[in-house]
Amino acid sequence: MNFPIFEKASLDSITLSDKVSEDILSSSSSVAYRLSRNNRLSKDGLLSFLKFHPIHVIKTRSTYKCFSGLRGYQLAVKLLPPKTKINVVVHNKQSVNIANDSSLDPLLSHLIYGLDGIAYEADFSNVWKAALPEEREKILPGLNNKRNLEILLKCSRKKLSRKSKKIISKLNKAGYDS
Repeated sequence: MNFPIFEKASLDSITLSDKVSEDILSSSSSVAYRLSRNNRLSKDGLLSFLKFHPIHVIKTRSTYKCFSGLRGYQLAVKLLPPKTKINVVVHNKQSVNIANDSSLDPLLSHLIYGLDGIAYEADFSNVWKAALPEEREKILPGLNNKRNLEILLKCSRKKLSRKSKKIISKLNKAGYDS
């Protein structure tokens, strides 16, 4: 079995795989991501994200073909200089089914990483507070206060500060165990 390897690749040597379906590309481009509206993610923030969530590629003679981690790739192309070296996971061409893997990536990412809609604002606020303030400012400049966080999340300060009792009640009514 061939295991993937980790490499650093120059952003200008990476292109999208032609085997990624148009449906996946259009759905990935049309989703309303929170950071798309504000473009507040710093280059340091994106590089940190790509360190922990590298894009997945197949290496050809002269380029890398991205087939998974499409959102990270899209942001990298938008925010980083072309010569920037980023982390990639290089897969053996025979070890992946590009069409299948590229379609599952966005679906599973939203299911695994997405916060629950009922309690989203309060949950995000708790995750936000747990991060170190200097790191928050470094990766998301200007969002290190509640007012700007309200704007990003499109909610009121009251929702950000809501106590969990009310949220747990809503989750129980929706069929979740607390």
